[in-house]
Amino acid sequence: MRQRGPGYGRTLLEALVTEGLADRFAAEVMQLPPNRWNNAFPLEETHTVMDLALPELDSRAYDYQRWFGSGGGGLPPSTGYTLGWRLVAAYLDHNPGQNATTLVYAPAREFRGALR
Repeated sequence: MRQRGPGYGRTLLEALVTEGLADRFAAEVMQLPPNRWNNAFPLEETHTVMDLALPELDSRAYDYQRWFGSGGGGLPPSTGYTLGWRLVAAYLDHNPGQNATTLVYAPAREFRGALR
């Protein structure tokens, strides 16, 4: 559905939001627990990892494999999925009444400050 709106995205922030919403949607609709890739690093490291992502959030040249694949450069595998999951969770915590379905067409920029 997101492809009909803003699309998958070209920047790291857009990819984080798309993947976070996709996993949240699966959890909400199918009543599934988080996937293993939604917990690639400890919760208490979330802000540290987000700080690493900040310089690349608007980049179209970010390394997809590093963020969402095998990791590297200090990032564990699947970091992007975990960060997206937690970014969307933080947004939902601050916006009661919203869920992954209602946010399917939301621009990624709306999520930017959710983990701050």
